[in-house]
Amino acid sequence: MDGRGFRLIAMIGLVIGAVFIGDLVLPLGVAAGVPYVVAVLISFGVPGRRATLAVASICTILTIVGYYVSTPAGMHWMVLTNRGLAIGVIWISAFLLIERKRVGEALREAGIRLQAIVDTAPDAIVVIDERGRIESFNRGAEKLFGYASHDVMGKNVSMLMPSPYAEAHDGYLARYLATGEKHIIGMGREVTGKKKNGTRFPVRLAVGELEIGGQRAFTGILHDLTELRHVERDSLEDTITGLPNRRAFDKVLSAALSRDTTSLLFVDIDRLKAINDELGHIRGDEAITKTAERIRSSLRSAEPGTSARIGGDEFAVILPNTNEAIAMRIAERVFEATQPALAEIHPQSGVSIGVATAPQGTAPTELLRLADEALYRAKALRGRVSK
Repeated sequence: MDGRGFRLIAMIGLVIGAVFIGDLVLPLGVAAGVPYVVAVLISFGVPGRRATLAVASICTILTIVGYYVSTPAGMHWMVLTNRGLAIGVIWISAFLLIERKRVGEALREAGIRLQAIVDTAPDAIVVIDERGRIESFNRGAEKLFGYASHDVMGKNVSMLMPSPYAEAHDGYLARYLATGEKHIIGMGREVTGKKKNGTRFPVRLAVGELEIGGQRAFTGILHDLTELRHVERDSLEDTITGLPNRRAFDKVLSAALSRDTTSLLFVDIDRLKAINDELGHIRGDEAITKTAERIRSSLRSAEPGTSARIGGDEFAVILPNTNEAIAMRIAERVFEATQPALAEIHPQSGVSIGVATAPQGTAPTELLRLADEALYRAKALRGRVSK
């Protein structure tokens, strides 16, 4: 028990003592037991319901003792009635206080449980008022943003957003309060957050609205999407070269053919198996990475091509809005840049390149077939460019 509890108990003791002495001094006809209610009321401040029960029991006993110890008087029925009323008032007060304590304890327990649930939630939970000031900031939010809760309480939630979203947030909130037009409340969307160290990161934000005591508040639940974005990026990226993989290539090719005439280069490393068998897989990986580097360096800024690794020894270059003549020139440039680099690893290695062009609306599988046939012709020429 803390110092406040001991002070309350001492006060209760003083009140009980003063009332008991008064009861002994006053005539029996006076209902001197009623003032014991003051001690019962004070017991409300002592934690636990047993304290109130104990005080009420002590006051009842002293009320009865006072009857027998005080100087006898006439009209015993009135004396007994007064004593009975005093005891009744004591216990009515005690039971009302006990019930209030019970409700208070239940509410506190529910609040503690709710706070524990909020604090242990894996996602960040942030509550703001109508002016955008932070009212609640759980442990998930502390971990996500890098702030301690006491660093952000009462401050504008825009501190958790990068520019220009931070500057626009209060305007969005004011517009909603004025018009009731919802853009994000009651639904979720991906937004950008800002950590304490300034790092930006993607989050999924869901916002709910509540009203307590005529005041509106907004609860935001934020889920960090950083790991998901990394997984998505890795799922579309070749681990050795860093180029888009076959999955990403298929998406880009379909998009390119839906918009305009598209050319496609198929680049195949000759004798990659021989390099792996004779020189080892480390040298084989070196051949793959060098080919990727030479392809990238051969694409000029004026030629918005997309290169990808689509197989073990196969690369592709998508050239949107490019005719066959331009595609052939680019293919020759890729060939001239790649051939000597691979010859340094294995004298019989190099690349073969097939070139194909298709008009807008052509099925991707058709352009792939044409490019594959051109590559077959190029390999028949022992490492050349063919269309």
